[in-house]
Amino acid sequence: MAQKKKKKDLKARLGKTISPQGGKGGAVVPPPSVGGAAPASGGVVAPPSIGGPAPASGGVVAPPSIGGAAPGGGVPAPPFGQPQAAAAPQKAADPFSAKAPSAVGPREVRLVIDEKPVDDSEVGRKARGRNFILLGMGLAVGLLVGYGSGFMMSDRNLYNLAVRDGKDIYETVRGASDVVTKAQRFIDTATTAARGGPGKSPVVDYEAIQALQGLEKPLTANTFARKRYGAFQPGTVDALFEYYNNINLLWGKFERVANRSLPEARRAALDEAAAAAQNVAAPTGCVPAVVDDQLVCGLVFVGANEEGDGTSLLVRSTITSARTFPKTVYTGNEGEAFTEAPGDFVILVHTQRSLGVLGQSASVFGEYASELQSIKALLDSTVELQGRLESELGLIARLEEVFAF
Repeated sequence: MAQKKKKKDLKARLGKTISPQGGKGGAVVPPPSVGGAAPASGGVVAPPSIGGPAPASGGVVAPPSIGGAAPGGGVPAPPFGQPQAAAAPQKAADPFSAKAPSAVGPREVRLVIDEKPVDDSEVGRKARGRNFILLGMGLAVGLLVGYGSGFMMSDRNLYNLAVRDGKDIYETVRGASDVVTKAQRFIDTATTAARGGPGKSPVVDYEAIQALQGLEKPLTANTFARKRYGAFQPGTVDALFEYYNNINLLWGKFERVANRSLPEARRAALDEAAAAAQNVAAPTGCVPAVVDDQLVCGLVFVGANEEGDGTSLLVRSTITSARTFPKTVYTGNEGEAFTEAPGDFVILVHTQRSLGVLGQSASVFGEYASELQSIKALLDSTVELQGRLESELGLIARLEEVFAF
């Protein structure tokens, strides 16, 4: 019995309630309620327990326990007298972290694969980026190709223009060559007439001079202007402009000789001078003689000696004289033969250098004949240049144009 009673007292001291079925006396104290305490069987409301034992059977509420009851059912020990739990070891604080890292365990990652299409916004963003890149590359390639093709087409267009201009110039030179050739024929005719010949007296060929004046100049200042010479050789271009310059000089000379010979007043003077020039044009010489111990020379007209051995000439005192004398042509190597008989020799006179003396009356005609000789020399060189130009320009005229747009 004593043991059983001790157990009951222990329960009462621990604050345990005894159900109505388990004991004879003592009030029943229900557990504390949050919203308010339910009344006990005896009608007394028990105060809430704060960590302490329930009231004893006598209805006295035990004082709250702070930190739990002392072992053995005595008065609870103060907080500093209670046993302390072992402190968990602290981890070293991370000086670079605002908060100590918490223990992170393995995380579970789940991949959910469904058949839903990719969002259109994601597809559009990637497609736009790719389109911008492709567009930029296309523009860059287009600019390079466009620049290259434009540069190439520009060169091709310039080449085609040069070929066309070359063909035009070729046709122009061919047309001019016909006129220049006619002028050459007229000059040759006038020069031959002014020179005279065996049995022919020197005369002025007025018809040839008039025909020269009637020729229209085949090239003008605009003929070779604003042309492209990219398909020409440098030498061809130089020859082309020399040809143009020669034609300008020739037509200026044609006009000058026509103005000095075609007017009626000038014709009478030229005819008289031509008659006097007949004597000047004829070959002359001098026959040496010793007069008063001096060597002198007498002028004579000379002609060929068909019966001689080639070293002698026939001389006469006048141009119309029928009486001739054979004389040996003096060469300067005769020595004693010339000293003993100087009259057997004839010294030839340079007619052109003696015109000032021999042809004083024929000076007008002499100027006319000299100008014709100058025109003929320039015209002959122009015709030669013209032939070279036609050959070189013909190569350009055979070129074909290349494709261009």
